[in-house]
Amino acid sequence: MTTRVRRALSLVGAGALTAGLTVALPAGAAHAATDPAPAAAGVAWLAAQRGDDGLLGASDVTSTMDFAVGLVRTEQSPELVDELRAAVDEVLAETIGAPQDVNNNTKVAAATAFYSYVGDPRDASGVDLVSRLESHVDDATGQLTTAWGVDYFNQSSAVLALDRSESPEAAAATEFLLDGRCADSGWGYDDGTACHPDADTTAVALIALSEQLDDERVAAETAEAAAWLKTQQAADGSFGHTDFTPYNANSTGLAGWALAQLGEADAARAAAVWVRAHQLTGVGPCEQAASSDAGAIAHNDADLAAAARDGIADFERSIFVRAAAQALPVLTLAPAAEGELSLVGARGFVRAGSATKVTVTGVAPGERACLTGGKAAVTVTGSGQATVTTKAGTGVRTLTLATADGSATTTVSVLGKAKLKVKAAKKTVTKGKKVKVTVTGLAASEKVKVQLRGKKVAKGKANAKGKFAAKVKVGKKTGKAKLTAVGQVANRKGSAKFRVR
Repeated sequence: MTTRVRRALSLVGAGALTAGLTVALPAGAAHAATDPAPAAAGVAWLAAQRGDDGLLGASDVTSTMDFAVGLVRTEQSPELVDELRAAVDEVLAETIGAPQDVNNNTKVAAATAFYSYVGDPRDASGVDLVSRLESHVDDATGQLTTAWGVDYFNQSSAVLALDRSESPEAAAATEFLLDGRCADSGWGYDDGTACHPDADTTAVALIALSEQLDDERVAAETAEAAAWLKTQQAADGSFGHTDFTPYNANSTGLAGWALAQLGEADAARAAAVWVRAHQLTGVGPCEQAASSDAGAIAHNDADLAAAARDGIADFERSIFVRAAAQALPVLTLAPAAEGELSLVGARGFVRAGSATKVTVTGVAPGERACLTGGKAAVTVTGSGQATVTTKAGTGVRTLTLATADGSATTTVSVLGKAKLKVKAAKKTVTKGKKVKVTVTGLAASEKVKVQLRGKKVAKGKANAKGKFAAKVKVGKKTGKAKLTAVGQVANRKGSAKFRVR
């Protein structure tokens, strides 16, 4: 039985902002129908994470900017965007600091990119951010000046901000970024002996440069870097694994979005599926502890497992906020489910307490569902086969698969341990003759076989009342004879004795 109503929501367009970078999905980049539900759930969860100052988390300005621009690019909640921008307005001066403070140059670049999407970067709460940013970019080299030297991650943010603001400094800043790419790969850092590309920096650079693809050099450099970035994607769609970090939602969302910008739809879709698989749904006992945090996106596998089991700890909430704010836009690429939600159990009987497979359809790739009715609740991700351990005892078990917006059920016939009652119609039988044997205590339609002195003499199925009867030859051997009946599973058996004369 299936019950499911797909949400009637629509996300028009798509976009992302990570460390001040925002992008839009090219028309036609996605090749399959998408599901608006995960992005909508993420938006709702993030909106609920604002503090009294209107900022996300503990006054997290960067994540607030990420979230607001994502809403703009997906054409959602303009009133919420206004509220988020107003909250950033209040702390902008404190965030960017004094003009001469080189430590805040990267924040100026991020803020300039932010206001280029949600307001006027030349008049952001009375501050001309474009001029401020231009003063921090070297006129000769185009490098964004930072306290720690060359920084291609934040250079990318400056490139995007200056280009969108039509600044004359944009060309030099772009050339500096292009010149910094590691040979035959992407962007990262140079330790003086070698260039070390990484997925995050490469993704940020690609996002910034994707708005300048009409330039021949930019197009060539980004194509080569994108090809390298694809080689960094794991088979499950994730990005971000290093000696210090696991595969994670921030890196995967960012890299997936960058590849989408360059038309790499398959890689982007795989990234979206991985991110969705790390989004809490709060469904059923599988995520009961996280029921109030449906829509949150976990940073990595360990965080997901802990949150599903115990809920999101207060000290970890900021990690979930940052992950959701950065990975949320790629969820707009999450593919929709194919077909109706359904659950099909094994035909016939299964042994109680054993692992049995059920077939799940109609669950979107990466979508988390909860399968109950077995010995323990089981989380199911996407369609395919799932394994559930049946409860003890004999009977018909109802299994239920629940998603955030529907449910489906199936039944499984389970056989538990039992002592069958075996009876011979006569206590003494003449050799060579037949005797009627009855077996009771079976389940309706359960298969059974009867052995005499260890040799099979009858087989069949029980009737609707769980009874099986057959006439068997007793053979020519005289003396005591033992009848044994075994049901469909080995721990369902019984025996009886009679004499042959």
